[in-house]
Amino acid sequence: MNCCGGVAPPPAIPGSACQDGGAENVLLALENLHCISCVGKVEALLQEIPGISSARVNLSRRQARIQGVFSRDLVLDSLDRSGFPARWITGDQERRGGQARTSERNLLLKMGVAGGVAMNLMLLSGSSYLGQFQGIDPALRRLFEVLSFVLATPVVLFGGRHFSEPAWKALRSGRVTIDVPITLGIVATFGLSVASFFTQGSHQYFDSVTMFVFVLLLGRYLQELGMGRVSNSLDLLLGLRPERVRVLRCRGEEIVALKDLKVGDLAVLSTGDAVPGDGRVVEGEAEMDQSAMTGESLPVRRGVGEEVLAGTLLFSGTIKVRMEAVGGETALSRLGLLLERAQEERTGEGLWSGRLASGFSAAIVGLSLVVFAVWLPSGLMKATTVAVSVLVITCPCALGLALPLAFWMAVRTGAQRGVLVKDQAALEMTPQLTDLLLDKTGTLTVGRPELREEWLYGGSRQDIGRIVELMERDSPHPFARCLVHRFQDVADPTAQAEEVLTIPGRGRQAKVDGQEYFLGRSRSGKETDIELLRQGHRLAAWTFDDALREGAQNLVRSLAHRGLRLHLVSGDREDRTQRVARQLGIALAAGDQLPDDKSRRVQDLQAQGAVVALLGDGINDALALAQADVGAAMGHASAVATASAPVLMMRPGLDPVLDWLRLAAAYRATVRRSVALSICYNALAVPAAAMGWVSPLAAAIAMPISSLAVVINSLRLGKRM
Repeated sequence: MNCCGGVAPPPAIPGSACQDGGAENVLLALENLHCISCVGKVEALLQEIPGISSARVNLSRRQARIQGVFSRDLVLDSLDRSGFPARWITGDQERRGGQARTSERNLLLKMGVAGGVAMNLMLLSGSSYLGQFQGIDPALRRLFEVLSFVLATPVVLFGGRHFSEPAWKALRSGRVTIDVPITLGIVATFGLSVASFFTQGSHQYFDSVTMFVFVLLLGRYLQELGMGRVSNSLDLLLGLRPERVRVLRCRGEEIVALKDLKVGDLAVLSTGDAVPGDGRVVEGEAEMDQSAMTGESLPVRRGVGEEVLAGTLLFSGTIKVRMEAVGGETALSRLGLLLERAQEERTGEGLWSGRLASGFSAAIVGLSLVVFAVWLPSGLMKATTVAVSVLVITCPCALGLALPLAFWMAVRTGAQRGVLVKDQAALEMTPQLTDLLLDKTGTLTVGRPELREEWLYGGSRQDIGRIVELMERDSPHPFARCLVHRFQDVADPTAQAEEVLTIPGRGRQAKVDGQEYFLGRSRSGKETDIELLRQGHRLAAWTFDDALREGAQNLVRSLAHRGLRLHLVSGDREDRTQRVARQLGIALAAGDQLPDDKSRRVQDLQAQGAVVALLGDGINDALALAQADVGAAMGHASAVATASAPVLMMRPGLDPVLDWLRLAAAYRATVRRSVALSICYNALAVPAAAMGWVSPLAAAIAMPISSLAVVINSLRLGKRM
């Protein structure tokens, strides 16, 4: 007997192996997870299972992470009985894509069948209703009824199963989900129609029940699309590492696969290579691009004894690095796992739509049962008819269509304006924001070095520019590219520098017109970045900085005018960060911020009661983007930041940031109007249905009319921005 109740554990994902004397930290893939209400129910269910110390559900990825010492069989059995079938996720399995695509195809098939049948039944029922006023032949009318029964049955059994299976399992476990009143409405309407069909009565609503199923499947499909798909952040992060590595071993230099790299191996890296693991330089020096992990906007020098991190790139030079951490033990891998957990922590907490969904479902069921009991003395058929009318007239209006459609229209409107929204929670939380953390590099600044100051000491601009262009013409270094662009107007394409030598971590030396020049890192510290020397004498010097984006100052003023408390956070140097903060008028600023630092800053603000958003673009922002109440990424952001953020600015520039805020305000106004319309409608319709004044047919007609009001309101969302 092992710690998992006698069941052999499946292979663990990176970072999730059994630890702490048998405690597990594993992932489950969940089915039938449709809304925020479902998230709360699954988390509560898991917390009740003996041995589980922590359970967090990620709605957008349909996953649950659980920790503790527990029986795996009991977990799966409990979830299955509650209407949320699950399977264990292992490191070798594809985590969600295939399952999501299969679910989406099944839903589309059910919706297609229901829609096709509903349209045809409307034609049949329309002919039958008109025939009643014109003396339809009884045999022809019976034929229409038989066709309606035959066509409606597969829709109810096939399409309605999408709601009935999870509803039945939820009821067995003593829980009420939104699927319960939906299923009761479908079953009661169909059952009443079948009974009337065999007794040749007048209460046959096969057309209504099929249209009912179609509308609800459409709403569910819109939810699926609007929720979006979150990429596997861990896989994206690990993709920054090379697939193969050059290492020195006892037999000499070898090329090995990344998975075969071991702690202690000596990796040989040259210009353009990505660092495969965490380690220290033992030989050579190079200039590194560390923006992926730190946000440092300019290259940094790394020499003997200094640390380098997996996923960073060599701009120039050759180094040998002794591996100290590989695979899942690197800082890059740990960042990926922290990122996933932060996404789980953020999923849908406190959404009023989730609370509304939970209360609405229970209220509908309770009200229908009360109405049925009150009318039962008048006969079973009468009680059933009135209860069905209540179910049908109330069920889909507020939550079956209003919220998903409003979200889908927000997604569409946002996309037209360059704002991609992947998460309903982001739209609901945005109007409540109190604090906004702004990344510097690549967000408020252009993210590449630009010339800030230039000093020419020993020659004309034309002469110095010609020498610089000849020496750096083929260099990939960002400073070099900036200078080549600077002096392209004085370039001499017919000439070439001689004896060009790259000095790793320093610069280049070459002969031009028979004289020796050095162009590279300044020896005068932070005063200048690059200098040009001729035989040891300085001819020119340059400093570079990360320039502000166009519109950055207007954006900051607009955000402050909205009452947001602004923070500038950056992995770049403290002096550069403070300089940008002064330029923009941001009082709260911090530089040298690593990914963990940014995430902790978000957590600290949240602990003080703040509702926090972060606007960033780099891999080093990904963890904080996931931790924030709302994460927003720029359109040029790294793939990892894009996957982590529920809001993405797709249009160039900073204008989409303000469009995002306006979109969230318009979404909130639209949803509140839709719910208000539903409340007013139900305030009139439900009492009428409960009094027996509304037949199921009239209820089925009133339901789409009320839904049409919701649709029209949602279509006007764009005009509210």
